[in-house]
Amino acid sequence: MLLLQTLSTTDPALAVDSLALMEGGQTEIGLLELLIKGGYFMVPLYVLFILAIFIFIERLLVIKKASKTLLP
Repeated sequence: MLLLQTLSTTDPALAVDSLALMEGGQTEIGLLELLIKGGYFMVPLYVLFILAIFIFIERLLVIKKASKTLLP
């Protein structure tokens, strides 16, 4: 995952990669590194997010299957 940020400026020639300035030139951040930098609270939030997506897709498939079986 590539994460780039630029500072707000009106002149595009003066746009600076702020992430590169903070990290000493490194512009790529992995997902695990991003979660750790977000703090320990981010890991359970990520797990709950994945669980919510799984439940949503599973319920969607069950409802579609149930609606097809009710039709004559």
